Amino acid sequence: MKHHHTSRGEDFLDFLLLLRYGNTQASIKDQPILNLKAVAHIAGASITQTAAIIKQGLQARALGQPIPRRSRSKVTADHIDYLVSTDTLRAWSHLSLEQRVKYFHRQFPDITISPFTLWSIYRKHGIKYKVIQKVKKVIDYQVPSNRRLFETMERLLKLVSDHK
Repeated sequence: MKHHHTSRGEDFLDFLLLLRYGNTQASIKDQPILNLKAVAHIAGASITQTAAIIKQGLQARALGQPIPRRSRSKVTADHIDYLVSTDTLRAWSHLSLEQRVKYFHRQFPDITISPFTLWSIYRKHGIKYKVIQKVKKVIDYQVPSNRRLFETMERLLKLVSDHK
């Protein structure tokens, strides 16, 4: 028996192929034994992910290329601490989940997360997004730039109302 080193990507692909086709040397042309929904359920992945992994893996094997590794979440404990910290939540209270994701990526350029991932992190840590969303950011008019903006808006509104 010949022993060769396999990566985690290859092992996972072999597992999926064994479930789908009954052997690890299958090709796209082979008749499947299990449907994708059943394979995805057993593997604990979505149907879309399962289909993509099988397709990419079989294509890579046919071309003699390495099997792509299954990607994992790169969100670390430090990222989560930042996202659920009181300071961050207070500063982002007026932002939507999509905007918060953009701000997070600006803080950590090496990682991107989806709004759903952020929502899941909030849910896991008992943070109710709706409560956070309703809180309005207090504007300090003692800050010169905010004061100037306020005075400009006030002047423009007065100008518009005078022209009516």
